[in-house]
Amino acid sequence: MTLRLGAHTIGRLRDSIFEEREDHSGPTGTADGDRARRTRDAERRDVPRDAHDDRRAGCADAGTDDAVSSTASSAAGASRSDDSAARPAPSAASAASGPLRTGPVPRGTARAARTSSPGREVTGVDRLTLRDSEIEEIDLLLTEVTARHGAVDDAAFLREAEVIAHRLPLRLRTFLASCRSRERPLFVVEGWPVRDDALGPTPPDWQEAWRGASGRSDATYRHQLLLVLAASLIGDAFALSTVQDGHLVNHIVPVRGTEEHVSATSSTRELAWHTEEAGFRLRPDHLAFVCLRNPDKVPTTVGLVDDLVLDPAVEEMLRRPLFGMPRLGTEGRIEYAPVLYGPADRPYLSADSVYMSPAPGADTAAEALAVLGAALDAVLRPFTARPGDLYFLDNHRAVHGRPAFRPRYDGTDRWLLRVKAGRDLRGSAACRAGAGARVVDVDRLA
Repeated sequence: MTLRLGAHTIGRLRDSIFEEREDHSGPTGTADGDRARRTRDAERRDVPRDAHDDRRAGCADAGTDDAVSSTASSAAGASRSDDSAARPAPSAASAASGPLRTGPVPRGTARAARTSSPGREVTGVDRLTLRDSEIEEIDLLLTEVTARHGAVDDAAFLREAEVIAHRLPLRLRTFLASCRSRERPLFVVEGWPVRDDALGPTPPDWQEAWRGASGRSDATYRHQLLLVLAASLIGDAFALSTVQDGHLVNHIVPVRGTEEHVSATSSTRELAWHTEEAGFRLRPDHLAFVCLRNPDKVPTTVGLVDDLVLDPAVEEMLRRPLFGMPRLGTEGRIEYAPVLYGPADRPYLSADSVYMSPAPGADTAAEALAVLGAALDAVLRPFTARPGDLYFLDNHRAVHGRPAFRPRYDGTDRWLLRVKAGRDLRGSAACRAGAGARVVDVDRLA
């Protein structure tokens, strides 16, 4: 599918890019031209912005070395996926207050929530179906691990997790390693048995999930162990201090009272597409999920970078550090970074349909962001997980979300477990208690 801008908009983008090239380099690429470019860039970056949400950081270098920050005036809040402190989305009226606002892009907040899956199921997904012999092999391994370790958060277990993971069936390890090295945007391991009658009721919130049975007595413990072990084969599992009390495994369930929030706990409001921790140098490389329960077949929506075809002028604009997200660990600070980065023929993506906004005065950046939004809306597809599916998203190669649905609140609602994984934890070393620690202390983020 090819998406093109109108001639007028393309002309404005190209004229802007051409003018900036001339201005930044000077007539003959002189030092005066370079000084003018630096002055103009500094003026652009120093314009204050209002922060709409405090964002969390994961643990992977997203290729945003050119990212810059400016100070803004509002207090920090909770991010879209922070189940512990979800907040309502900005109103459509405030989102439409002007062409260049100090808030979310209009298309993200003013768009009506979808109540059904956007089109046919996503195609081209890499899948592995576990064999009976492999399930038995995994089951024996988990029995051994359960006897030795009482919780997935235990430091002793996390020190051994990667080594233990290499005792998983060879075919499973080969599949995960292949998907990681080929940078597959979505890949699935099917057939892990989940007994619905053994789970107990879907918890009403994540606090209740952790207040009840824990460790070996938790009905989900073996599923948690498998998820962490599998995630350890594609990265290092980590947690954030502000998310579910720093637990490594997060319970994703609908929560009463947050139906309309921009959060994983919402339900009747669509969870619009986004990159997890979009715009930041520190964020997860992969998200790992296991589906425990999904009676209404509520999908995860996925938009693949490979499906996008954008005009070169749009792509060039999206590669500039002109797109802002509220930064985690600060009050009212916006960090600007490119939306597209990496190889020209196979780019990576960092975008958020609700909270990302262009730099002040960057009209062409606003237009390019709107074009990208329309393109992602057009290629967004549902992926419907079944109980026992372990699925993995490359956070640089796909955006994800979830359509609106009607919660049951009767103990049978959709229930996922989630783990974040990063390929290199050293970027967050200053925010963790030590080299082996896996919890990023948000209060220590500068």
